[in-house]
Amino acid sequence: MTKVRIVFPLFACFLAAPSCFGVEGAGKPARKMGSPEHFELRAAWFLQRMIKTDLALSGPRAHAVDLVFADYVRRTAEQLPRPVLIAYPLTDGSEGSGSKEGVITAQAGQRIEGKIQRRADGSAVMLVENLLEVLDPKREPLFRKTLLRWAQIKPEPISIPIIEVMRTARDPMLQLSPTQNSQIQSILRAKAGAAMSSPMGRGNTSEVDPLTERIREQIVAILTPAQRRQFETTLVFVEAEVAEWRAMKTGGNYLYAEALALLDAEAKKKDKPSGQ
Repeated sequence: MTKVRIVFPLFACFLAAPSCFGVEGAGKPARKMGSPEHFELRAAWFLQRMIKTDLALSGPRAHAVDLVFADYVRRTAEQLPRPVLIAYPLTDGSEGSGSKEGVITAQAGQRIEGKIQRRADGSAVMLVENLLEVLDPKREPLFRKTLLRWAQIKPEPISIPIIEVMRTARDPMLQLSPTQNSQIQSILRAKAGAAMSSPMGRGNTSEVDPLTERIREQIVAILTPAQRRQFETTLVFVEAEVAEWRAMKTGGNYLYAEALALLDAEAKKKDKPSGQ
């Protein structure tokens, strides 16, 4: 398998200086973020990418989504009360105390630690609710599917080729039959551990070892032609996410710099006198 190294135009300047975003010295938050926070921001960043891709957003809608995530990133980096990132597994709000009917929320015990943004009545603000406010209501069904898909193929703490294959194999868009799913899980249970413990698999690397390639080929052999095309499409998307995250070098700090630049530009637009 040839490792895909596609870097989408939206993130082409991540290797440049912070001034690429119009923010001088904004690459580091006021406090040092820990690994859990960097990982949480990565998960949110991947969700942002999926929403904009799956819903084919552009123009004002895409910009509004970017602003929602920018505020979330800023609040996380600066340790301010922030909305709850969608947790997994996802619910439809039919269970649990006080959850809004029909809104996907985090189940008890699954919220990442930190200060939670709350309304006047004390209820937690959910990131999904903020996103629903800026999306076309007609796109909500597709939005929900994207959330559920994100829960399955979200980033893992370790980014190595076999993990990327495993993430891809969980994509609901594959529409695996029970038999196919059982066969794939059997392959992964039998061989994924060996791929992870191989010299290539022990560290974060983009090099594909022969065992991982054989695992991928065995999985693909189980799929129908349409499923194979979806598998390869998802794998490209997952590989690109990993490559671009590595290209950021400083992870969440770069997202923070981008968020500050976006929010600052938005504030200047609102402060600009009318007619100018």
